[in-house]
Amino acid sequence: MYSLHTYRLVSGSDHVALLHTPDRKTKWLKVLVMRDKALGVERVPASERDHMRELLHKGKPYPMARALKVLRKFAKAHGSSKAARDFIREAMPK
Repeated sequence: MYSLHTYRLVSGSDHVALLHTPDRKTKWLKVLVMRDKALGVERVPASERDHMRELLHKGKPYPMARALKVLRKFAKAHGSSKAARDFIREAMPK
């Protein structure tokens, strides 16, 4: 299952992140982040989940299809890693 959150990285800047939420309890979470130069996947400790806020659009949870469209457009313009492309492909609604 995937959900959208804003996430503050160590650098202190906010990034829109697509978070893979596993069905089971894990120590690490896989997060897709928009950096200045490219789209990438990072592994963060599960405890960081407490510091994430859900991304909203007009007061409702941000639509996944809309987010994926924005992420694909960003990746096309700025580049992305293979892991990021695979992450987006997995998150696509079937």
